[in-house]
Amino acid sequence: MRLLIAMTSVLFVTGLTSSGVLAQEGRLEVVEIYSPALEDNLIGDPATREMRVYLPPSYDSGQRRYPVIFVLHGFTQNSTTFARVKGNDDLVASGQMPESIVVYVDGYNRFGGSKYLSSQTIGDYETYIARDIVAFVDSAYRTIPHRENRAIYGFSMGAHGALHLAFTYPEVWSIAVGSAGPYDLGTSSVRNTVANTMVAALAHDWDSYAALLERFTKEATFVLSWAAATIPNPDNPPFFVDLPFVEVDGTIQEPTPGAWERAWDGVAEHSVIHDVDGYLASPGRLRFIGFIHGRNDAQANVEAARELDRKLNDLDVEHTYLEHDGGHVANVDQAFVLISAHLHTLPPEAPTVASVDRDSWVAIAGQPRRLDLRVRLAAPLETMGPAARLMLDVSALGEKGASIALRHVADAEYVGSASITPEQYGRFFLPLVLDTGGGDAYVAHTLQVDVFPADDLVVLNGGLASGWQPDVTRETVVLNAETELVFEGSPVTAFQVVPDGSRWSVELLPDVAVDPVGYSSLQFAFHPGDAVVPSRPRFVIVLEREGVDLLEQVDLDRKDWQVVELPLVEFEVEEAIQKIELWGNLEGTFHLADFRLVALKPPLETAVLETRQYSRPDAFVLDPNYPNPFNSGTVIRFALARPQQVELAIYNQVGQQVTTLVSGHRLPGTYTVSWDGSDDYGRSLASGVYLYRLQTEGGQQVKTRRLVLVR
Repeated sequence: MRLLIAMTSVLFVTGLTSSGVLAQEGRLEVVEIYSPALEDNLIGDPATREMRVYLPPSYDSGQRRYPVIFVLHGFTQNSTTFARVKGNDDLVASGQMPESIVVYVDGYNRFGGSKYLSSQTIGDYETYIARDIVAFVDSAYRTIPHRENRAIYGFSMGAHGALHLAFTYPEVWSIAVGSAGPYDLGTSSVRNTVANTMVAALAHDWDSYAALLERFTKEATFVLSWAAATIPNPDNPPFFVDLPFVEVDGTIQEPTPGAWERAWDGVAEHSVIHDVDGYLASPGRLRFIGFIHGRNDAQANVEAARELDRKLNDLDVEHTYLEHDGGHVANVDQAFVLISAHLHTLPPEAPTVASVDRDSWVAIAGQPRRLDLRVRLAAPLETMGPAARLMLDVSALGEKGASIALRHVADAEYVGSASITPEQYGRFFLPLVLDTGGGDAYVAHTLQVDVFPADDLVVLNGGLASGWQPDVTRETVVLNAETELVFEGSPVTAFQVVPDGSRWSVELLPDVAVDPVGYSSLQFAFHPGDAVVPSRPRFVIVLEREGVDLLEQVDLDRKDWQVVELPLVEFEVEEAIQKIELWGNLEGTFHLADFRLVALKPPLETAVLETRQYSRPDAFVLDPNYPNPFNSGTVIRFALARPQQVELAIYNQVGQQVTTLVSGHRLPGTYTVSWDGSDDYGRSLASGVYLYRLQTEGGQQVKTRRLVLVR
């Protein structure tokens, strides 16, 4: 096989972390790759293609090797569609994705999309991706060249391609996730569409097809693009597809009744839902299969996704199927989070981490914190060679290149300790690095360190604090109007609104986005002054997107100071705070004082009570929680048939872990866990749907269920 590669450009992106420290950034390379598999296609498409490769933040500063995620775009799209740096960097920085290489594949062709299938008409896209691209990426970049360290994701046409390729080549990938894919082309809904559009599809030459494609006319492009990928005919120009027709008096017709239906049967045979049968007949198995779909997508697509879910359930194939209220959308972040929960960062021959005495620490910015670490591996580190060693990379906490070396103490146990003074607050994820001593290094585990700010963050106190700027949307609002009021001896901020009957808004903008990890609540004092109250008064405080109505917390008839504390969980803040907005329709003069974000105190333990029954169950079981929905508390039961390492954790709907209920080695038995709906810091979680997942070491056994919290 001959692969000619040319680097065409490199894109750099810079940025700041939410706590203001210049962060390492990933970068995007644009690469051209020649693939013999695409040569000699009947439609004359080029065999040299452009793809984009995301390299993670630490790629250029060491010798680590990384897992790889391959991304397949949708119809009429190309490798630029989902290629990004910041979105991937954000997932890495938040601990939702391990540092990974992400490859954005080009599957565009003259029909608008290859479907990532193979035919004489369009070329061999399966070999192009599963062999040529994978081989190139492994040779050109520091990957971990093994199926356990590869995942494939796709959107729409790409979702069909991702699951098809993974089911066909389980020796190449171990994880597959799709968003909004057309997984069954044989449904009645699809067939009705084909019957109604076949004439339009067959009546056009290439020039008119290109015009339809430019306008994204699905009626004509749908049929031909799928036919070109599945039922080629080299003797039927100009499209080289095996779709029978005759032309009678200028009208396209079937040569015999049912001819088009029979032709489409050949297309439908290539559906993902049929790939499952071949997959089960082969020896290879995927470690994770997932697909996400919007209930408001096209009816045919929704039906196909649900039918694939039913078939996998009937065949007892472990998978995850998620539905949302949206339409035909990609959900890239959610897909990457699903993938990351199962993506291995160590090569198969490396000993895995069996246990860590602590997976997280809490520290305070500017204050020394001793980190003591004890790690037990599944086998001694020496299996990787006499020079192999373990190091905890703590450079994210401030000192570039700083690390804690772990020493061997017994069997496969390693310990290390050091005193660290974090320079900035925020949530940090420290990689435990396995260095082979031979030039390669891998991330064996990741430990979380939450660094709290030493003090509250003052926003308003007689005026905007340093580092904050106002943005007033109307000239009728005067910030810092004259007032004689004081609050506990401190100056206050007066808002004066000139009456005109319309809504006003004031935005308080930080010079650097504020990381919410360091704070528990928004606290201030409010005085209604001589505010004029309309018939339907509003005064809303918004952090990012979610708001809280202040008038539900205070009494406007009380002409004195009222102290308000709003937990940040009520605002559902999950990302860095870019602004605090105040809006409403009160008029006259009212006052705010001591407006601040309250720094978190040392965390409380999650209110979890665990008990065990000593009988030996027959299976690995996770029962439905009771009650569900719940308000103040719920009970989760699980059973283990043998002694093993397990973790029971709660996740929100985007896959972020909010608390760990059980972690560590457990003996056989039936366990009952009581949970009060709080996170790892003892803070009450907001109402909503959450997932609870029980998994064994290495994800060999996983069970997931849903629970509903109602406050």
